[in-house]
Amino acid sequence: MKKISLISIFVLLFLYQCSNEKKNITNNNLNELSYVGGERDKVNEELRLSKEKMWEEANRYKAAITDTTFLQTKGKMSEMAINPFTGNGQNQYYALNQVIYLKALERVKKHLFIKDSLLVCDLKSGVEIRISEDLFQYIMDLLKNWNLGIKEGKYKIVKTKNNSYDIEAIPQ
Repeated sequence: MKKISLISIFVLLFLYQCSNEKKNITNNNLNELSYVGGERDKVNEELRLSKEKMWEEANRYKAAITDTTFLQTKGKMSEMAINPFTGNGQNQYYALNQVIYLKALERVKKHLFIKDSLLVCDLKSGVEIRISEDLFQYIMDLLKNWNLGIKEGKYKIVKTKNNSYDIEAIPQ
């Protein structure tokens, strides 16, 4: 009986000590979380302001684009060029690159036609429509992916208001 009582006392002391340690850790974490939360808010505000500035610049450029403007992204055209964040942090050119990419895509869409139920482009080079070759190749790869999706029944071809072609997702 003494053994059971002695073991019970040790277990209770151990549990009491664990619960006190947890309270101390929790209190420390609350203070740390408040600090981290404040820092996070500051960083989020800086990112918001930076994003706003980038889009203002991109929209100014967009307004200045004409049919004769040569379109080329900052850096090589890729998924990373149009993503807001890269593995190294915020992409300072993503807004501008998105504007350039979408304008180039509009130009390419004017040269699409349907053959064998797929989209085909009659262009051979980006120079023909005043876009860089890396941007042209990126869009040609996109067109291949669209056609693959059309074959798989994921997309359908639609005619746009300006008599070019686009795709729409088919609900699965």
